Amino acid sequence: MKKIFIITLLAIIFNLNTKAYATGFEGINILPKSYDPKSPLTSSWFIYNLVPGETKKDTVVIYNRSNKPVRLKIYAVDATTTRDGAFALKMENEERKGVGAWVKLSKEKVELPPNSKIEIPFTITIPKSAKVGDHVGGIVIEDLDFKPTSGINVKVRLGVRIYQTVPGKLVRKLSIENLRFYQDKGKLYLVFNLKNEGNVKLEPTAEIELASSFYKAKQNVSLRMVLPEKPTEVPVEIKSPPLIGKIKAKAKIKYGDKPTEMAVVTASTFFIN
Repeated sequence: MKKIFIITLLAIIFNLNTKAYATGFEGINILPKSYDPKSPLTSSWFIYNLVPGETKKDTVVIYNRSNKPVRLKIYAVDATTTRDGAFALKMENEERKGVGAWVKLSKEKVELPPNSKIEIPFTITIPKSAKVGDHVGGIVIEDLDFKPTSGINVKVRLGVRIYQTVPGKLVRKLSIENLRFYQDKGKLYLVFNLKNEGNVKLEPTAEIELASSFYKAKQNVSLRMVLPEKPTEVPVEIKSPPLIGKIKAKAKIKYGDKPTEMAVVTASTFFIN
């Protein structure tokens, strides 16, 4: 009996512009219908600042620029981060507590002829019990005609992000639970264990100073996105480490513009390449 393996890409391909296509989804895209010129990101994402109890009507547009008809499933989900801190939208069968539950789409399935588009109205209603701060999710489209074959199959989804911030006292607070090294296949990594103790999403950066007896180096890296109530472990590969020796790392982590929105952590290891 032939075995079929289906891999669904959790790190959905998100739209940066109308030319962002995915393998197996060539020519298909999903974007907001309208945007605010004062906020360029709204050309690709839905960004709201609705208060608890408020409802807003909006529209998402699906484009089929291919020469083939397509049948798509469309649904809303909450956001998460992957094991290495990458932004992702949850699977259709996962529990929806936030944006995924607040969005009500006018359609669940659509058919698009070649070289066409369709507008899908939806509403987003913020519960009266919604907490102050950031709530993140998105709208996803998925190929209804995806048919797995023998071997390994990659099931691709396309998504458009939704950022909803409930106004109030916004708290930015990041804690670093641990900083550690680990080695794998001759490569050296520095792992940041991050916890967002505030109520807004954080996108911290780190300035890493590395030193050993005959080695000094610096790296500036992005630690991706850390969502509230979602501890994140982010590995960073150390570029061109020494062949052997004890390495010390000092990382200055910034997660905001204020002097207090910074942390300094250290770690050390003995490395043999």
